[in-house]
Parts: sequence; C-alpha cells; structure tokens
Amino acid sequence: MGTHNWGVDSRTGLTDLGATDAAAMDDSHLSAPVDAGYYRRVLVRGWRLVIGGVVLGLVVGAVAFAVLPRTWTSTAAVLVTTTGATSTSSVGERTTDEEVNLDTEAQLVKSAEVVDRALTELGSDADPSTVAAQVSVQVPANTTVLEITYAADSPEAAQAGASAFAQAYLDSRRSVAEDDIDQRVQTLQDQLEQARTEQTSLQRQAAAASGADATALQAEVAAAAATVTDLAQSVASLKSILVTPGRVINEADVPDSPAQPQAALVIGSCLALGLLGGLLASAWRERSRPRLVEASDVTRETGLPVRVALPAHPAEVRTEPEFASEVTLARAWRALADDVPGTSLVVLPGDAHADAVAVGAAFSWSVARSTRPVRLVLEALAGDDLPVALDETAAATLVWDAAEPGELRTGRWTGVARGSEVHVEVVDLHGAPLSDLPTSDALTVLVAGPEGALWDTDHTEGSPTVVVVSSGADARAIQAHLPSELGADGSLMGVVLHPRPSTRATLGGVLGSTDADTLPTNADADTDADTDAATDPSAALLDEEPIEAHEEHEDVHEDAREDEAEPVAHG
Repeated sequence: MGTHNWGVDSRTGLTDLGATDAAAMDDSHLSAPVDAGYYRRVLVRGWRLVIGGVVLGLVVGAVAFAVLPRTWTSTAAVLVTTTGATSTSSVGERTTDEEVNLDTEAQLVKSAEVVDRALTELGSDADPSTVAAQVSVQVPANTTVLEITYAADSPEAAQAGASAFAQAYLDSRRSVAEDDIDQRVQTLQDQLEQARTEQTSLQRQAAAASGADATALQAEVAAAAATVTDLAQSVASLKSILVTPGRVINEADVPDSPAQPQAALVIGSCLALGLLGGLLASAWRERSRPRLVEASDVTRETGLPVRVALPAHPAEVRTEPEFASEVTLARAWRALADDVPGTSLVVLPGDAHADAVAVGAAFSWSVARSTRPVRLVLEALAGDDLPVALDETAAATLVWDAAEPGELRTGRWTGVARGSEVHVEVVDLHGAPLSDLPTSDALTVLVAGPEGALWDTDHTEGSPTVVVVSSGADARAIQAHLPSELGADGSLMGVVLHPRPSTRATLGGVLGSTDADTLPTNADADTDADTDAATDPSAALLDEEPIEAHEEHEDVHEDAREDEAEPVAHG
C-alpha cells in the first residue's frame, strides 16, 4: 500500500495527485513554503514542549548556579607617579603621562618580578603563571591610576592577593628606579675620578713647564677643574633624588558577594536556551509529524475537504450536550446524506476502526431519524455492541438474530427520538463475503474493517467514500494508510473529523431474540441507566458506570423504568 497524496480538482472537487514514496513526500513537505499559521501552531499546539523547555532550562540554570564554583574578587587602586629618575615618555599612547606610560605599567603588574614579590608577600608556593592569570588590571580613562583586581576562591584570599600585588608592583617600581639612580651615580663617580686624575696630572705638568707651555697647561687645568665640579654636582643631585613610585589610594576590601557565577546570567541563559529548545522541538514536531487537529490541517496536509466536523465523539459520554452544536451536527449529517449519490456510502477508518464504526452508527441513526430507510453494514464488528452514545429522549435497543460463523447476521436497532420511532437495520458480515449482502433500496452505510473487501475499489464499485479521522492524528500515518488507488475515480468525498473521546460508551446488543418482553435484564441495567431521560437520556445507552452528576435522578428514573413496556439496553 503506497503513500498517497490528494489534491483538489475544479471539476470533481477531488483529484488523485498520484502515489509517491515516503521520502519524496517528506522532502517536498519540508521544502514547501511555511504557511501563515505555522508559527501559531508551533506556539499553541506545542505549548507543552515550550513550557517544558522553559521549566527544564530554569531547573538546569538553578542547578548550575548551585554547583558552579564561586569566584571572589577584590580591587586595590594604585596612583602611579613619576619616580624622580629620568625616563623616556611615549607620547601618543592611549593613556600617558610626561614620564609614565600607564599601558606599560599595567603590563608590568603581571611581570615575573612582580608575581614573585607577590608570592613572597603571600607566602605561597603556587605556580606563578596560575597566579598571574588571576590578576587583571584596568586603567580608568584620563587618570594615572591602576585598578589591580585579584580573583580567588575565598573573600579573604581575594583581598590578600589584591593588596599583595599592589604592594609588590610599588616595591618593584621603587627598586627599578633606585637601581637606575645607583647605576647612573656609579657612572658619574667613575667619570669624576677620571676627571680628578686628569686634573692632578695637568697640574703637575703645568708646575714643571715654563713660558708658553705653562700658560696652555694652566688653561687645561682650569677646564679639568670645571669638569670635576660639574660631575660632582651631578652626583650630588642624583643622590638627593627621592624615589616616589606611587601609592595605594584605595585599599583592597574583603568582598561581600562572589563575582562569579552571576545568578541572572546563568539562570537567564539556561532559561533562554530552554525556551529555544522547546520552540525548536515544537517546530520540529510540527514539521516532521504534522497533526490533523483542525479542518484546515486536513485540507492543507491531505488536500481533502472536511465534510463533517463532529463537536464530540459519537461514543463520548456527554452529560450536558450543547443544543447549538447538536443542531449544527444534525444539519451536517443531513447535508452529507443529501450529497451521497446513489444508495451507498463507504466509511473508511483513517486511524482507529472503532471510531469509524461509531461515526457510521451515528450517521445511520441521524438518517433514520429523518424517516429515510437506512442499513448499517459492519465489515468487522468486535463483539455484539455498537461503540456509540446518542443524546435522545428515549432509550434504544439493539437486537441481533442468531447466525452461524461465516454467515450474515442481522439486527434491529430501534428506539424513539423526539416522539418518533427510529429503525436502523444493522448487518454484521460476520466473516461472510460482501457478495452475500442482499440488495436494498435503503441507504447502505458500509463501515470497512481494518482490512477487508471494502478497501478494494473493485468491490465498492465507485461508491462515495468518507474517511474517519480523529483530531490530532498523524497526517503521515493517515496518508500512508489510505490505498493509493482510492479516489482515482472521484468517489472520495472527504473527511469526517472527530475529537478523541475521553470516555467511550457502547450500545449493548442482545442475541437470538426478537420479543422485547423476553429480553434478559442483568443487574447492571438497574445501575447504569441512572440518568434522567428528560435531561440526558443518552446515558441509558451507555455500557459505562453512571455519571456522578446524574446520580440524583436515580429514584425518578427507577419509577419511569418500571412503566416501560420493554427493557432498556444499558451503556
């Protein structure tokens, strides 16, 4: 049985678009343009997935926030000043001073020397590279301030680390400046010694010379003396320099709360991911497994019109049927009956066979109420009961004639609806071939079994056909279930769409008797028909436990049942 797709023809109303393989159909569906209602279906029909994704994201975010390690940070602010030693400025950098390049100084905070000094200050033997990674430095714009931040796994460690690095940086800067001054002083002192030695030598030469030579040597001695004086002044000037590397203007404090993780960031991110995951899951399900929930879904996915959209399942126990919906349903059944050409209608189960039987039975009863003769033919009836519940003003009975296996068995479904008698002839093929079905002028409703002759168009001879589909059914499964040759002759009328029942009821059948006065009555019949017939007589047909809302009518209904001439089949 191949996958089948249907389209709409302007002449016949329905046209076979041909059989395609499942993969091709899926690809064409995925490549089709997204209709306007797609996003609405993703949100509305997939709200459980969306809410589930949000809840899951919230739970994961809360768990992640609870288990993630805490990181505490503390910051020390250092005012960087000129050390007093001569240095070269780099004009044009992002943040500069005449003799201080703050960008360079920020890098020096994480230098090996500063890290070693900080580790010594902390008394730690941790890996220097690991400790350096815990330090970050910020330079506020238009300032000569370094903000040294240290991250640790405890508030106290963060405060101690920030203080240690601030002090280590200042100590390192002081040490570098002092070393620079000492080196320059040593250089000048060496030059001064050399100048004094030269001055002494010139003085000796001038004392031994005479005449013009003595005059020239005296001039050189004076020059050497001037050089010695300048060098001595330079040495004294360098030795008088007061090194000022800077100072800590804001001491590092013990943090009150961890810097990481941030609850809003972690939980918010997980929440957003959960929402996105729920939306994607809903969109994927709507794409890969489109469901037939509304009439527009049926038309969009299968190309078939919805002939009847039932307000409730025919086997649904309804305590308070809505009058307006019942009138609308009766008109829809009547319109379907008027559109049936000829005297037969084939009902195919799109997904569940019991649903097709219930729809066929409800349709037959509605036709019979209009005094039109009708015959309900069941290809595969499980047991003796019809899975149907009707909202009528009187009880109904289903009586079967005895039949051998492999032979047709007939039954009479009779009752009263709004003061008029209703009769439906029921035929169970009971394993007999379809050819054994006698001809009749009555409208014949043929309900196909899960598999059987009614699925073969050669046996139905082009009879008009409807497919029974439950709301929420998988469109792919429905299309794959239908035979590829179905509707090739234009006989496929459309779809009967029904909601899924929350409770199923059955019309009980009695075998081998036509005398209503001799029909057996069991104990359940006295307890299951507890609904007031004037309020909701359909419950008298139900093979279920009584509805709690109607138990108050038990005494009234018992008195009415005693006056009945024939027993009520229970439901």
